[in-house]
Amino acid sequence: MKRILIFILVFMLCIPVNVKAYEPTGHKGILDVEFENGGKLLARMRQSDYQIVNSIVNKKKFFGWRTAYIHINEKAQYIGETVFSKANQTDKPFTMNYVLKEDYKTKTTYTISGKISGQVKASMKIKLVNLEGTQSGEISGSYTGSTENSKSEETKMTITIPPYKKLTYRVTGECYVTSGVCQYYAVWIKIYRGQFEVIDVTTRYYELLEEDLWKSCGLLLEQLVLP
Repeated sequence: MKRILIFILVFMLCIPVNVKAYEPTGHKGILDVEFENGGKLLARMRQSDYQIVNSIVNKKKFFGWRTAYIHINEKAQYIGETVFSKANQTDKPFTMNYVLKEDYKTKTTYTISGKISGQVKASMKIKLVNLEGTQSGEISGSYTGSTENSKSEETKMTITIPPYKKLTYRVTGECYVTSGVCQYYAVWIKIYRGQFEVIDVTTRYYELLEEDLWKSCGLLLEQLVLP
C-alpha cells in the first residue's frame, strides 16, 4: 500500500504544470493604479462596488445589450515593473555601474471576461487577434493583452547606494482607464454577462526610490519580540 501511495505521489510531482505570473491588477506590466478622483480597477473591486452599475444593467430588456461604464477615460497614475532593486547592508557607500536599455512605448492594455457587446469593443478601439464574434458582434471568453509601439535606447549610469539603504528603480507614469459591465437580454431574460477594462498608458518615466534598511529591520524585530 505504501509503495502505491509513493508511486502516485511521484507521478503527481512529475506532471508538468503551467504556472502563470501573478498580475495584481489583471494587466501585464502594471502593478498598481491610483486614480486622481478615486476609483478602483476591476481586480480590486468587491461585490458591493458594483451596486451602481448593476442597477443599470439589471434593468430587464426585451432584446439586446445593456452597458454601464464604471470609468470613462479616468486619469490615473500607474506603477509599472521594477527595473532593479539593490540593498547596501554595509557601513560604506556601494557604487555600481548599470546599463539601462529603455523601450519608449505607447501602450494599451485590456482585460475582458465573460461576454461583451461588439459595439463596446469598437468604441474602445481595441484590436483583438484570433477572437471569434457571433452574428450579433459579441465577444466571448476571457482575454488579457496589450498593444504597443516602441523604440529602444541604451543609457549607461553610475549609481551609489548609501550605507544601510535600499534603492529601487521602477517604471511609472500617467494613464487613462475605461471599464464597465455588459449584460445581454432575450425576451427579458439575462443570457450573458461580461466586463471589460482598458488602461491606456500615455507617459512612461523612471522613478528612483530610497528606503532605510534599519527602519524596516527594526519594525521586523519589534514584530518578532513583542507578544
